[in-house]
Amino acid sequence: MAWFIAADAEAEAGNPTYSSLGFASKATMESYLTDTIIPAVEDLVNNHLRQSYTDVTVPAAVKHGAIRIAANALMLIAVNKMGSLVRVGDWRVQLAKRDIFTPEIQAELEPFRKKRTSAVKSTPFKTDDIKETWDED
Repeated sequence: MAWFIAADAEAEAGNPTYSSLGFASKATMESYLTDTIIPAVEDLVNNHLRQSYTDVTVPAAVKHGAIRIAANALMLIAVNKMGSLVRVGDWRVQLAKRDIFTPEIQAELEPFRKKRTSAVKSTPFKTDDIKETWDED
């Protein structure tokens, strides 16, 4: 079961129409969201946070961050459909932002990130024991 539904991401993205995103129907758009974008976003967030949240255990703030990422993916589809160049000011043209997992969302999710524990592996051999075992001088 997913953490959120397609309608959540659509609402966060401003309820774009299916035709504005290049889909043949609303059902096609929701199917793409449900089958492709939402699972990918959940995997991305779980990997980033080093967690394994389920629809039951996911905190509300993590769920909201995931919805924002999915909404950014929808908006990226719209930008790509219109063309990836964006006019800035009167004279400058630049590529549209392509980052859907923005630094702002990453910062919002940072309190939920599991810290890595350092693992140091050692052997019971001392240097002299190894030299002796390998017949080294």
